[in-house]
Amino acid sequence: MPPTSFGELHAYLLDVSSPPERQIEYVFRHIPPKGYESSIETEAKTYLSGYGVSLDLKKMDYLALDDRRQGSNSREEFASETSDLPYDTDRILSLVHQYPENVTADYVAPLSEEELLQIGMQSTQLIYDAGEENALATLKQLSQNFPKYVKDVARRVTAEDKLEAEIMDNQVKAQGGISMAWLNGVVIQETDWNPFSLLRLLRKERSTMQSLMSLRLTSEQAIELLTHRAVGVAQADSGVLDGIFDASDRLEGEGAIVWWNDFENDSRYARWGPSLSLLLRPMYPGQLPNLKLNIFNVVVVADLSQSSALNFIAGAVSNIIQRNFPFRWGIVPIIETEEGERMARLFYWLVENLGQTKTMEFIARISQVQTPVHLITPTVDWSLVHSEFHHAISERLDNDEVSDHFPRHIDLELILSGSVGDSAEVLQKARTYAKRLSADLASAPQGHTFLNGKHFNLDDDFLRNMQVEAGQQLLHLQEQLYHGLLTPEDGARISTYFYDRPEASKRRSKHIYPSGKPEGLKILSLTDLILHSHGSFVYPPESEGHNLPLTTFVVTDLDSTAGAELVKEVLSAMEDSTTRVAFIHNPSTKGANTNPSPGLSGLLRNLGNKGLLHGITPSRLLDVLRSGSVGPSKAIDQVVLSAEGLSDDALREALLPDMTEETEDYQQFVEASRFVLRDLKIGPGEQVVIMNGRVVGPLGRGEFVAEDFQELVAYEYRKRVGPVVDALADILPALDELDRIDYADFVSSVSSVISSIHLPDPSESGLFNAPIKPRRRNYQLLAGEYTKFEYGDNSTAFFHVGILLDPLSEAAQKWSSLLEWLLDDPAVFVELHINPARYKEMPLKRFYRYSVSPKINFDENGEEIPSKLTFHGLPEEPIYTLAMDVAPSWLVRPREALYDLDNILLSALSNHERAKGIQAIFDLDYLVIEGHARQVFTNSPPRGLQMQLVANSTPIADTLVVANLGYLQFRTKPGVFRLEIRPGRGREIFHMESVGNEGWDSPSVAEVGNEVTLMSFEGLTLYPRVTRFPGMEGVDVLATESVPGEDEGLFGKIKESISSLFSSKSTEVAVAEPNDDQAEINIFTVASGLLYERFASIMILSVLRNTKSTVKFWFIENFLSPSFLVRILHGFVKSTILYWKQEFIPHFAKEYGFQYELVTYKWPSWLRAQKEKQRIIWAYKILFLDVLFPMDLKKSFSWMRIKLSGQT
Repeated sequence: MPPTSFGELHAYLLDVSSPPERQIEYVFRHIPPKGYESSIETEAKTYLSGYGVSLDLKKMDYLALDDRRQGSNSREEFASETSDLPYDTDRILSLVHQYPENVTADYVAPLSEEELLQIGMQSTQLIYDAGEENALATLKQLSQNFPKYVKDVARRVTAEDKLEAEIMDNQVKAQGGISMAWLNGVVIQETDWNPFSLLRLLRKERSTMQSLMSLRLTSEQAIELLTHRAVGVAQADSGVLDGIFDASDRLEGEGAIVWWNDFENDSRYARWGPSLSLLLRPMYPGQLPNLKLNIFNVVVVADLSQSSALNFIAGAVSNIIQRNFPFRWGIVPIIETEEGERMARLFYWLVENLGQTKTMEFIARISQVQTPVHLITPTVDWSLVHSEFHHAISERLDNDEVSDHFPRHIDLELILSGSVGDSAEVLQKARTYAKRLSADLASAPQGHTFLNGKHFNLDDDFLRNMQVEAGQQLLHLQEQLYHGLLTPEDGARISTYFYDRPEASKRRSKHIYPSGKPEGLKILSLTDLILHSHGSFVYPPESEGHNLPLTTFVVTDLDSTAGAELVKEVLSAMEDSTTRVAFIHNPSTKGANTNPSPGLSGLLRNLGNKGLLHGITPSRLLDVLRSGSVGPSKAIDQVVLSAEGLSDDALREALLPDMTEETEDYQQFVEASRFVLRDLKIGPGEQVVIMNGRVVGPLGRGEFVAEDFQELVAYEYRKRVGPVVDALADILPALDELDRIDYADFVSSVSSVISSIHLPDPSESGLFNAPIKPRRRNYQLLAGEYTKFEYGDNSTAFFHVGILLDPLSEAAQKWSSLLEWLLDDPAVFVELHINPARYKEMPLKRFYRYSVSPKINFDENGEEIPSKLTFHGLPEEPIYTLAMDVAPSWLVRPREALYDLDNILLSALSNHERAKGIQAIFDLDYLVIEGHARQVFTNSPPRGLQMQLVANSTPIADTLVVANLGYLQFRTKPGVFRLEIRPGRGREIFHMESVGNEGWDSPSVAEVGNEVTLMSFEGLTLYPRVTRFPGMEGVDVLATESVPGEDEGLFGKIKESISSLFSSKSTEVAVAEPNDDQAEINIFTVASGLLYERFASIMILSVLRNTKSTVKFWFIENFLSPSFLVRILHGFVKSTILYWKQEFIPHFAKEYGFQYELVTYKWPSWLRAQKEKQRIIWAYKILFLDVLFPMDLKKSFSWMRIKLSGQT
């Protein structure tokens, strides 16, 4: 692009992306021109911050030191001191020395258990002594250098009695030693305790704060509203009484539900207690009471012609009943298909004539439970039904106790067709029941369930949801009993207790109550939409002088028959309503409805433009729609309005516009509506109701009636809007002084913002989502005279950060630096609470530094000052291991280091080395793209499927999907890639439906393609979905020929006895097609530290001398030292150390004739992290073998055990 053109484009994009009317997000990333890199030093790289470095005190359980340097360096004697700073400049020692010296203490002896118990209190006392201004700096220095100060603090500092009392009082409210963080009341997860994640959270929070402050709230009021108790209670409501429906069949006249068991009457439960008071007896967590009462009633509404429904009844339901779990089970057939109706007739006939037990046996026989998964048919096998039916009848006839009224000759087809038995009435009851509760196959293909009226889809998560919901309902009943609101005499009505609650609804709309899952709910912020909708609302009659907290937008094709029907239903429901309504025209086709006069859209638009709509009552508009002046056009489905016969002058005038002047304005009105709907992601012609941001729909014709609208108004006010109104009334006493329009605008906008932020972002949803918890600042309940420290301006800050920290924890080591970084922003306010624990062993066994720079610094020459971390004044006696604390998505390795970073012994350094110091430079080599793949219909991992990343038609990385959570991992650099199934057997079986780059429910490849973009230091998590090709439903991608001559040694035995997280349970090994240039012998070795790198070199030579085959060695790159990858020679010239570097491994390999390759694998973010390096090394040896190597490498593992100087 020419420079002049780019300048114009850049200026335009910068303008439209800048506040106050930001329309886009503009990201500019400079790409250096070709040849730029050759014009600068080849070693010049960008230095990063946002990482930590620790020096761990190493356990010397085995030989680890390389003895080549020991005794080779002569140096002057240095005095070993605990600090290189004098006492008056060392903040910690200055504070410690304010206390009298304990002359009887032995400062050399290890700390006793009694001293460790008090070390937390003493450290908190030291932080308090520093004063609020220096408390954070003291916390940072003490925690990051704790091993150096521990004995001085333990044997000299004395904690005040009042401080100890305050800590003990606080730990009644918060567990001692726990560390937590909050941002504007939102709990910050531990995985987000890094600068990159915190920046993302701050940006998200800033958007929320700006939305609220645009409504004339101050920052302090906005934060108080976000964390208000009324809002928090509503969000934290367990929902026991929320979304309860009368799932009994009393309204249908009973008979629709077939109950499998009855706790009150069945003999098997005769020994159970009958009193409700038994609910209050002690029980184990998760245990449910065994009472002779129908407390937990589960109704399954399913199509009995589906194999999945029969499997669930014959499997899960039958087992739960047989094991005497306290759940009462009922079945209602869904009758939507011909097969479903035939099975419903048979089901009711069997129950009536054979009884529940024999019917359950019959269902078990036709359910294909024992059939292999790939052979199960989606619907019932009718030949099996016929054979098992005749078998069941024969057993019945062979019974001596069979009634004389039982028919001797039964034709199954007559039962299925309805010619035998009185099935019409009970089938009609089942249809009415399913319709009343919106239990259809369109919304839940496998069926629906109701647990005491609480609805769940019948899917893989139902049993888990049932257990959780039953526990919450049990807790509710216990509370009611405890407070006397329920008595033992209420046991007779306990089966319908939840159905008879005032919160229970008689009918269920699948749009108002879509499911128990958060993804079934969609809420938008209405700030901009309300701002541009003035004069477009219809108000309820007699609402003048009354506050309306709800605002509803009805989106439909106003000129269609379906649209007119929806408008009539909404208008008829507005009597005594608390919502105002606006109508948004959504034409089905682009060219339709360009004439403003005949349609309802033209009428509403003209009334709005003339400022008359807010004065027109709903009944006056209904008169127009209900009169004979409404009729469908013959050409298309369009409602035409006529002014003839209208006595209402305002409506008559609105229906008779000047066609010449109105047509162009009307077209602009239609285009403006389309623009708004495109922003709301509503398709052409879709019918949607938006109430205070809650999106209900898309709605089918006739699916939303007046009763549904009234139920939606009541539910939204009770669930979301009412708590916000209560909170606003508490924060803004003058709220009720606003007029009707301003009040409705303000409350509706605020409640939509509050509700929308409580939902998870679909693009961030994934496998490990925890429910979003309400915003609370519970840390403010803690006493704070001695343990609370505040920084920043509370009245003007956008971001309120609450921190609860154990001062002697790894969290404190990191957060003390992060807080200093956050406080560089004046919009941040920090409230820090110290929460020490009582220890039985040394709490911190490492020195720590964290690099986080708020800005880039430059020297006097304009060159960037590299970010670096420095350790000073370390004790010399211990042996240290240097470890990097980086973001989970970073793959780093040491690039330059003269010394063994696994075994740093400061006492062995010479004078010149001490003057220079130990230096190390690490490289960020790759970022990690990880993911969790699943199959579409079963949600099971496609175990063994090989995938690859492709850039410019060239594969750059490949991996294997493992059995555990379908995990996959790539290492790569920022860029745009395509995710594909690797050529081979996987492509023959699977098809990529979605690459999953926009969360768990990402769009399909057909919609957005298979590109993935990595552009963040946080890496990227994908959720790929794959489907099987027809005929491949039961094929195992790993089921190939076994590797000839596979070793059956120790590794084979281990493989049979244990199953690792990353191994398949199959005994067969999938073999990729090997390359022609592969070595005959591949050896994988793990070496860490100079000593074991020497052993690895010896092993390499030993192997090469004892074989004539070609050999390739595989090393884990991030464990190798730079001195192994790059040989560093050093010498002394006038006390200055000079370095010469030469490639070591290539020369070594060339000299002795072997191949080598470096591999690595990032520790999975979901797997429990290990801190001890030796345990991490063993994990690479065992857990990650399947995924470490390229997919085209022929894999056949054998296990070798080599013992060298005590190390295996």
